[in-house]
Amino acid sequence: MQDMNLKTGDDGITFCSWNVKGINEPIKRGKVLAQLNRLKSGVTFLQETHLKKDAQYRLTAKWISKVYHSSFIHKSRGVAIIIRKGIPFKLNSIIEDKEGRYLIITGELHSKKVILMNIYAPNFDNPLFFKKIFNNIPISTQYNLVIGGDFNCTLDSYLDRSSTKRKANSNSSKLINSFINTSNVKDIWRLDNPSGREYSFFSPVHGTYSRIDYFLIDSKLLPFTYDAKYHNIIISDHAPLTFKIKLKDTINETTTWRMNPQILKDKDCCKYMTEQIKLFFETNDKPETSSLLLWDTFKAFMRGAIISAQAHFNKENRKMEQKLENEIKQLDSENIKRPSKELSNKIAIAKYRLNKIYSNQVIKLFQQTKQVHFEFGDKPQKLLARQLRKSEDENF
Repeated sequence: MQDMNLKTGDDGITFCSWNVKGINEPIKRGKVLAQLNRLKSGVTFLQETHLKKDAQYRLTAKWISKVYHSSFIHKSRGVAIIIRKGIPFKLNSIIEDKEGRYLIITGELHSKKVILMNIYAPNFDNPLFFKKIFNNIPISTQYNLVIGGDFNCTLDSYLDRSSTKRKANSNSSKLINSFINTSNVKDIWRLDNPSGREYSFFSPVHGTYSRIDYFLIDSKLLPFTYDAKYHNIIISDHAPLTFKIKLKDTINETTTWRMNPQILKDKDCCKYMTEQIKLFFETNDKPETSSLLLWDTFKAFMRGAIISAQAHFNKENRKMEQKLENEIKQLDSENIKRPSKELSNKIAIAKYRLNKIYSNQVIKLFQQTKQVHFEFGDKPQKLLARQLRKSEDENF
């Protein structure tokens, strides 16, 4: 059953930057892509994909339209920019880094000329790296610059670190701050939170939090941007950073309903469906009712019952997800103020439970993919139909 309520979206386009710390493993890759889909990310900047050039095809999903990737020769580094279906983006040029550290693409987003730069900086003070990539940015006043990624340094050594120890700004941060001041770009989250303290990375070695993931936005785009925020540190050791930009309305994609086999593992759902089957036959299995009509009616009835049970199952899962996410956020806040081994253990347990839910969702997607390949894998379908239609038209 297809959801045909196509309508224009009111939330604009969500930009997301996330260091995912490797997505070669299928389950983790599925969880990352599912999380991005939950965040409704329209333009995604990924760092540390760890995908080699011949493995870039793995960054695919139903909601993904285009993928641009810069890889390294080993299974490390790697940055990608992903465009969601329904986002009107027209590519003009690409600048790839052979070291897998940055990716620059120019194009048009809703007919607005943009330069999108994704950065994964070295994890040591290296101002020459930033000087090099900033020099590679195409110079044009007609383009709007959006820089995102893992900068691996704090821009404010006091506000961007949970440690109370004073520390001088690194040479890299000095160069970046100088670039911000001279290039008419703004740290979008800091602009909304001038004295706020939120963090995007947790170091288990040092037991400290820091804000090292950023979006730097062209000042010309600021009137259209809103809702910049860091999400929980889940799946990876970095938090996704998102903001929204309202340029024009986008079209929501259609969805197709499929039964989720995971509900058969839920005892309450199974009990509900057993009761519905019993109720149906007690009410409708009469001598005057033909077997064929009874069977067809039963299928329609059970479809409705399964949709209802699945909706309840999904609702309970979403409640649990939200509860765990809030719990993790609260525990992280307490751990920032008063670090302790007990709080760290509670955070690890909550993350494990949330990751288990995410893993089950990915397994569901794998099962659906297998079903599609089973049903249509060896059938030519539309390709042959088009060729036959063309041949018939020519013969006619």
